[in-house]
Amino acid sequence: MTQQMRNRRLIRGSRGQAVIEFAIILPLLLFLALFIFDFSRAIYAHNAVVNMSREGANLASRTENSPQIIMNSLANTASPLSMSSYGMIYITELSGTAGGEVEVVSQHNFVRSGTPRESKVCPQCTAGDFADLTALHLGPGDIAPGQKAYAVEVFYDYQVIFSNIINYSPLLYSISTFKT
Repeated sequence: MTQQMRNRRLIRGSRGQAVIEFAIILPLLLFLALFIFDFSRAIYAHNAVVNMSREGANLASRTENSPQIIMNSLANTASPLSMSSYGMIYITELSGTAGGEVEVVSQHNFVRSGTPRESKVCPQCTAGDFADLTALHLGPGDIAPGQKAYAVEVFYDYQVIFSNIINYSPLLYSISTFKT
């Protein structure tokens, strides 16, 4: 038997081996590709939540529009995020006090169909309550007495592609505070 004939037999025998190796590795490659795709979607959703809180605080502090109009505008422009199903928005109007505390003037929320989230600035608060400075990332006296500020919180329950399998949906959250 010549060397050329032995090489042909080896090549013919390895053709099936390559197909089997590919069939074994294909599910792993598909899972990895889906994981990367879902991770990219999560990063996009987080960036959208951060931008919504910044834009909402900017609009609240610079326009005369009502908080409800601002929240509806933010929710409508959040595509592809479904804020009406998985999101929650709070706009809290704040005022500095002489004691260095931050008083809540009013709080408005965007109602969604899912489980509501409580504001971290002032859960279940009414006008005259004090805001949580750590949630606002502020210290005492950062808002001068009589100065107004607006805090916009955005919550979003991100839906993982494999949520039916792993039953996990992380909460994305962002808060922005703008002073007037």
